[in-house]
Amino acid sequence: MPPRGLALAGARWMAFGFGLVAGQLGAVGGGERAVLVRVDGWEAPVPTDYQEEVAAAVIECLQQGFGIRGVDIGLSFDRERNRYGFIWDGAPGGPTAPPAPAPTRTGSVSPAQ
Repeated sequence: MPPRGLALAGARWMAFGFGLVAGQLGAVGGGERAVLVRVDGWEAPVPTDYQEEVAAAVIECLQQGFGIRGVDIGLSFDRERNRYGFIWDGAPGGPTAPPAPAPTRTGSVSPAQ
């Protein structure tokens, strides 16, 4: 669940970062099929337009907080576009679909008396 106020592009990159290490998160959850990670806030020390940094930061946070090994993250520079790009485990990549919607709450509601 991305934090409130995170731009849609940032949310897509956050979901991409989680997807890169999804298999490793199962071990953190004690073998459960699903692990819910809620991000309560998101701060960047300096303004940036590199949305890919969101995915890299997610992976780094999971490495520090949960001890996953992460993925090999490289960097390339595209002179024509004048932009840096990240390389994930040896291949460029990025989100191809919007992030999954937040899970719906379950429970029962009784009618008003």
